[in-house]
Amino acid sequence: MKKLFIYAILLFTALFVCNESLFSQRLTEAQKRTLERRVRDKVDEFQFYMAQLGDKESTSTTVKNNAYRLALKLFIGEGEDYSIVQRNSLGEEYEELKPAVRMQTSSKYRSTKSRTRMKVYLNNLRNNRTYSQIEITAADAVRVDNIYREGDHYVCMAYFCQKYIGYRDGRPVYSDITTKRVKVYIQAIEIPKSDGTTETIWNALLGDIYVLETRPI
Repeated sequence: MKKLFIYAILLFTALFVCNESLFSQRLTEAQKRTLERRVRDKVDEFQFYMAQLGDKESTSTTVKNNAYRLALKLFIGEGEDYSIVQRNSLGEEYEELKPAVRMQTSSKYRSTKSRTRMKVYLNNLRNNRTYSQIEITAADAVRVDNIYREGDHYVCMAYFCQKYIGYRDGRPVYSDITTKRVKVYIQAIEIPKSDGTTETIWNALLGDIYVLETRPI
């Protein structure tokens, strides 16, 4: 019985060390570049859907509704409250409930910023009544900050610039360029293969978006 007890302790210690080793394992440079590309693609895709949602002249209602649905799928929780696995100072994992992702908005005419639930923001863009047409385009390439481990996932910050022009009767009445920052959650997903093994793929999900700077064009 004593030998069995000692063996159990040794086995538990080995498993703990193994898990800690896996947890602290750093990404290779090749993995980082792959994940950075994935993050950039997700941000570019989000900007593409925003452009469709704001376009009243050439985008049909069906396309707009589809863009709204697909845009929400880019975000963690898909517009609803979500939970994420974190780690405390002792290295223990716990599940933390987070409120639905928000979009921060701004204007070149005011110094204050507002925060709106992403579902509300995208729906307002889709059903915009302020302008006859909204043009949203990428103003610069997406930049990705350092990727680091947090809980059972990786996170990073991505930075992007958007040009926003609001039209009435074919004339631009408002325009700005806004620099934004978005937190991105990168999660490993195990995909079963035909030979019975699994393959790890990485999924990047967007989080809260913050405004860093808004300036006139």
